[in-house]
Amino acid sequence: MHASLLITAANGDRYLATAWFIGPHTLPTAGHMMFNFRSVRGWTGSGDENYDYGAVLIPTELGSATTWFGFGAWPDADLLKTPGNTSGYPGDKPPGTQWYDARGISSVNPLKVYYDIDTAGGRHRRGCEAFGPE
Repeated sequence: MHASLLITAANGDRYLATAWFIGPHTLPTAGHMMFNFRSVRGWTGSGDENYDYGAVLIPTELGSATTWFGFGAWPDADLLKTPGNTSGYPGDKPPGTQWYDARGISSVNPLKVYYDIDTAGGRHRRGCEAFGPE
């Protein structure tokens, strides 16, 4: 249900990012990773961190084989009572390794959910032909 993305930009730069299935064809991820693919105007137009999200749309139904999380919207009070769980492929860990952490949600506003969970950004690899142990 989780994916490690290898994204090659038009200039040949390569990036690693985490995504997850929310349906058979759709994987959301960070907007800054998807700027040239599927993101929203709040991110692509002004770089507003409140809109740093995007999605990868794939032509196959791979999500049907992996299953998916789905998505929803909950009232703030319910979110504050729910533990946040993260899973991904952070750039500060060995490439291709999946890491997890979970803690309570610390606060919410109309655009974001805040948490005190150990996370790190992806990885940028300039001119890399293949990813492997560094």
